[in-house]
Amino acid sequence: MIFSQTVMDKRGFRVIRCEKCRVPKVACLCHIVPVIETEAHFWILMYWQEFTKPTNTGKLIEDSIANTKIFAWDRKEPNQEFLTLLHDPKYQPYIVFPDDVEEYKPRVTTFEASDKIPAFIILDGTWNQARKIFRKSPYMDHLPLLPLRTKKESEYGLRRPSDKTHLCTVEVAAELLNVAGENQASEQLYTYFRGFLTHYLAGRNNHAVKSNISES
Repeated sequence: MIFSQTVMDKRGFRVIRCEKCRVPKVACLCHIVPVIETEAHFWILMYWQEFTKPTNTGKLIEDSIANTKIFAWDRKEPNQEFLTLLHDPKYQPYIVFPDDVEEYKPRVTTFEASDKIPAFIILDGTWNQARKIFRKSPYMDHLPLLPLRTKKESEYGLRRPSDKTHLCTVEVAAELLNVAGENQASEQLYTYFRGFLTHYLAGRNNHAVKSNISES
């Protein structure tokens, strides 16, 4: 697992956290982490500051979906495993990013099922950080751009969003599963996300949670 207790303790260092789920121990949610089977893969390029935030939701995807890889983004030294995956012919990668800049339009596509494995590349950070990753990663310039068009408003309340339609990372993944036709997996991921929110907020107040979420 890419998140470590040492890293997570840099923020809220006085909080005693579970080493696996990173939630305050009193509200540990390890017993509700589902096993979600998906055809789609998720490759998460994470801005370095996100590794220090226990409120990061990219880790929820990694914890519950085996077909997930998290890579630390570095402008000067791209992750070699990630670069190798980009050129693996068995995958069809999509960069998940809005099509709000005219020069990106030629790269915009829609999801289409094929004999290749879909791999959704999610840029994990604030909007400014995600745009920085997108602009300063020339090794992805050849990849198709997949805008996520949804009217869904974010349920994420642990940080203040600049816009209610700006979904957090795990919500983006859940919506992408719907796009790929994996609706049951999407519902499972949303259920886990909501459980995380309940447990995290309880942990902030030093309360335990009796969860009704069924284990997978």
